[in-house]
Amino acid sequence: MLAKITTQSPASDSTRGSSDSEPVVIFSPPPPPVLPAIRDYYSDILNHMRAQEKKETLVAPLARHTVGEELRARTLDWMIEAVTKSDCAVQTFFRAAYLMDRFFEHSKSVLRPSEMQTLAVTSMQLASKLEDVTFIDSRFAQDHVAHHQVSVKDIFACERKFLKSLQYRLSLPEEHEFVTIYLAAEEIRGVVTEYSLPNMAPDAQFVAMANVFNYKMICGKGEQSRSSTRAAGSLLFVLRNRMADTSAKAMKKLLRAVVWASRGREEEIAKMSGEIEEHVLQFRKLHPKLERIYKFNAVTIG
Repeated sequence: MLAKITTQSPASDSTRGSSDSEPVVIFSPPPPPVLPAIRDYYSDILNHMRAQEKKETLVAPLARHTVGEELRARTLDWMIEAVTKSDCAVQTFFRAAYLMDRFFEHSKSVLRPSEMQTLAVTSMQLASKLEDVTFIDSRFAQDHVAHHQVSVKDIFACERKFLKSLQYRLSLPEEHEFVTIYLAAEEIRGVVTEYSLPNMAPDAQFVAMANVFNYKMICGKGEQSRSSTRAAGSLLFVLRNRMADTSAKAMKKLLRAVVWASRGREEEIAKMSGEIEEHVLQFRKLHPKLERIYKFNAVTIG
């Protein structure tokens, strides 16, 4: 049985946040990718991203630190609100989360819960510099993101640690980037058109965001832990979730389209899609204290 993902109507500016029951949508769903030239460069772009991805794998980011999975999840949930209220692109959240996890992986010093706000603010500022036209600067981060709980001096010091630990490699691709490029693939656009599916970007965005909270899924060695494989599994899941035609023939066509778009292995993508579906079905139960992922998205689990 597929998890039911429903699309919410974004609240207007005049009504946004007027009641607890009303959805507050700051992460507005991006339009479907329209990249006519990607046909000629798709393979080159994807091959480059996959080559970059292989340069680093998250094995056990939290293993030698005193920060636990629950605190990481609550911090990520807060980051969703901080990034969106700062008028950043949705990609900024994904970049910031990945930078923070990579810093945990590479930091030679033991990181403690008391440092989490500084780490989160610094990762968001770095991500914003990479992703946003008008980015979060240190003064804005101090005044409006951290609300003076973290100083400009703290941010600069932490930023130096990030850059040294990550050896200035800040742009390694993560899951949401792969999902975005897959959605622009001819084969995916073909099945979306053939089966009259809606814009898949909001669903894919939500599922990719939910995956960020699945610590065990993002860690480990091999293809199953790679962002490109998770992205393919996420896309297969959201396509199946929206399909009215659930025949074996239609499901096979979807799988083949995702395999072609991702250049992945059929069995690994199918397995990952099942794991992602199970996680999405159990998301509220697994993460009962999270709020912003629902509040600031255009879709929710029903």
